[in-house]
Amino acid sequence: MTCENSRRGDTGTDQGPNETTTPPTRLLPAQVAAETDIVWLEPVDDLPYVRESLYITKRRRGRPPYHGTGRLVGYADLDPAATATRDSGRFDRRIFVLQPTDRGQCPDTPYTTYAPLEAVDPHTVAPGRPGRLTERAWGSPPTYAGGPGTGRSNGSSTPVRRPS
Repeated sequence: MTCENSRRGDTGTDQGPNETTTPPTRLLPAQVAAETDIVWLEPVDDLPYVRESLYITKRRRGRPPYHGTGRLVGYADLDPAATATRDSGRFDRRIFVLQPTDRGQCPDTPYTTYAPLEAVDPHTVAPGRPGRLTERAWGSPPTYAGGPGTGRSNGSSTPVRRPS
C-alpha cells in the first residue's frame, strides 16, 4: 500500500499533509493549568466519551470557531490573565468533540468495545485537570496493561491475555 501524500517515499511512517509534531495522547496538567471553566454545549450525562484535544485560538474565552469534522460538544475557558502559549499570540484551549463514527452516533461504529485514543469520560473533565479514560468510556474492561481498571500502572500497551 502506498501513501499518495508521502513526502519521504513509501516508508509507511508518513502521515500525509496533516502530520503533527505532538502525538494525540493524553494531555498534561501543565497544558490545561490556565483553565477556569468547562462549557458543555449539550448534555454529556449519556455520552460514554468525548474526544479531548487542544485547539489553537485567538481568544481566551467563548466558543472557539471550530471548523473540524464532527460536532463540538464542549470547550474550556481560560483565565483572563492567561499568557499566550504560542509565539503568534494564540492560546491552546481544550475542546471536546464527537465524530460521526463515535459510539452513540453511528450504529456500525468500530468503537463498540473500545474507544479512540483521545477519548475521555466527560464525567472526569474539570478545569485545569485532564480528562481520564474510564471503563465506562472504554466500553468494556480494557485489554491492555496499565489501562483503566487493571490496577497496573506501568503504562505499557502490551496486550493482557484473559483466561478463556
